Amino acid sequence: MKNVFSKSLLSWAAALIFSLLLIVNPARAQNKNGDASMNNGWTHLKYAIFFTHSDVEKLLADPAQFEKTMEYFAPVKPERIYLEGNSQGDINVELLKNITGRFKAMGIKVSGCMVPVSPHGGPSTYNNPE
Repeated sequence: MKNVFSKSLLSWAAALIFSLLLIVNPARAQNKNGDASMNNGWTHLKYAIFFTHSDVEKLLADPAQFEKTMEYFAPVKPERIYLEGNSQGDINVELLKNITGRFKAMGIKVSGCMVPVSPHGGPSTYNNPE
């Protein structure tokens, strides 16, 4: 049983890392001249950023840290942000509303989201009933 969970957690982690590479890497793509440019990404793709509950608290709650975080992601030019709520306790609605307001002021759409969590502690997988 533990082996199945470990494999599903590893595949989830690999998918997350791959998604992050897709988000960050296109901003560093080469333009037609072969020059690396932070402003020339893949124009036919639209990007969203998923912030986990701990990301929300560590990277977005404090206004100064929010600025640093968004400066880092600026080359990606995200069109939507997903904010995960706390899956193991109360959700700080006021904090999420404040963060949402900051993103809306930047012209970025915001949605809440949840990751189904296994009672064993980790993301649930839909192909494993246990």
